[in-house]
Amino acid sequence: MKKITALHKYIGIAVCILLIHFAVTGIFLNHTKDLDLDKHYVTSSWILDQYGLKVPQPDLVYAIQNDNFSQYGVELLFNGSPVIQTEKNLLGVVWHNGKYILATESQLLLMNQEGALQKTIDLLPFSIQKIGMHDSGLVLQDKQERLWSATSALTDWKETPLKSVSWSSSGSLTSINKKRIHRYFVGDGVSLEQVILDFHSGAIFKQAGKLFFDITGLLLIIVSLSGLLLWSSKRKR
Repeated sequence: MKKITALHKYIGIAVCILLIHFAVTGIFLNHTKDLDLDKHYVTSSWILDQYGLKVPQPDLVYAIQNDNFSQYGVELLFNGSPVIQTEKNLLGVVWHNGKYILATESQLLLMNQEGALQKTIDLLPFSIQKIGMHDSGLVLQDKQERLWSATSALTDWKETPLKSVSWSSSGSLTSINKKRIHRYFVGDGVSLEQVILDFHSGAIFKQAGKLFFDITGLLLIIVSLSGLLLWSSKRKR
């Protein structure tokens, strides 16, 4: 009977802690509206990971002064806002004649200063490898390393012997655009109400949470049965 008493004691302590957990989270959930739990958000990286909310690393980043063009898979962002989706990798960006000109292998994308797509130029007579600027205007390099220039309308292309070209190169995200991109991918985070609810139910721990509740159920059964045995033995005395 001493073993049963010890078992009842220690399991009882564990169950007590679990019941306090359920009680505290339950009280919070019962006063969700009073505490505005649905209006407060959790942005902890561990919490976000549990909900599958992550900010991916950009595949490519180009910067012109404080403006950023970044690519995530097929999605192209301008200063943290989606612009277009493209299967092609962005090869560079230049500022020319009051607009941004973005180059992919087979296209030129023309955007205004606010990042709105104005025009797409297809059917180029070559595949693009680089985009850059020269005193005379826009210059493209094809995969055979030939250089091409065009009229201001970017319609008629011709080979050019230019040498000193300022090629577009990769850059880094500004701090404000990092915040914008973080908000784009994860929003405000996870509401405090949802986090407490999932802590209360164990869902935040996924498969481990289910196992946790199975063990909790078994502990409750054991502490109940051991309590009955102890009560029964004392009654017989």
